[in-house]
Amino acid sequence: MHKAEAHATRELRAWISARHYLRSVPPGQLFILEFSIHRTRCGAMLWGRPASRTLDPTRTLQLHRMVFLEEAPKLTESHALAMARRFIRVNHPRANLLITYCDPAEAHHGTIFLADGWAFLGHTRKHNAYGWRRAKPTGPIPQKTRWIRTP
Repeated sequence: MHKAEAHATRELRAWISARHYLRSVPPGQLFILEFSIHRTRCGAMLWGRPASRTLDPTRTLQLHRMVFLEEAPKLTESHALAMARRFIRVNHPRANLLITYCDPAEAHHGTIFLADGWAFLGHTRKHNAYGWRRAKPTGPIPQKTRWIRTP
């Protein structure tokens, strides 16, 4: 992997949305990291404020989306996580906690996070989700696994 750059373009958000299994990109991201090999995009990460209201948004960053092409070399995701942590240490020095969630129902078990030294923090509760303005239920949210790490 040669390069990681921070971007927040519509095109990159659309690229992530088209390739992520949820087919969406949540609002309110702080930055998007684009990863390339030989000037060809191979992946991206979308970082933002934590979804949990119990976490301090000035000290916590959440990895909301991570997408890498299947053709990317082995261990690309782990190398990219290390590059992202370096970027965060330099550009977001107040952040002292990173958090992300995996969806075991989609066969996402957190192997890449374990390889990068993240700690398993348990499972989320199953509950009904409410829309952005909490007006109406959008359906049940499956239980996810939670991972944390320091930058």
